[in-house]
Amino acid sequence: MHDWLGLGLVALGAGLLAAAVMKRRTPARIAASASSIRPEFAAAGEIVRPMILFVVAMFAATMSLFYFALGGHGTFTMLQYGGVMFVLAAYAVYLMITTTKVAQVQAAETAGPSTSSGA
Repeated sequence: MHDWLGLGLVALGAGLLAAAVMKRRTPARIAASASSIRPEFAAAGEIVRPMILFVVAMFAATMSLFYFALGGHGTFTMLQYGGVMFVLAAYAVYLMITTTKVAQVQAAETAGPSTSSGA
């Protein structure tokens, strides 16, 4: 098979998306792990996430520029290129889903229960 690398990258990206969906559907496990995270580490995670996403976007843009401008068709097939882009996009989605859920749980814990009463 000529394009096994591209198919492997697509499978890797699909695995990342499946892991993100599974992590999103288990709020009890995330809530338990969120309470054990120290606040300064959670804040550092909130700061680092946009930097990681920026680096992923810059890598994708640079790779696209070099692939199309320098004739990457001779080195990589379109499926391999698409597989790399799919893995990068899946990683960005995975990062957003996993870190956003933890931040939302921590924000809810910090706010505490609502104190509005009907009496």
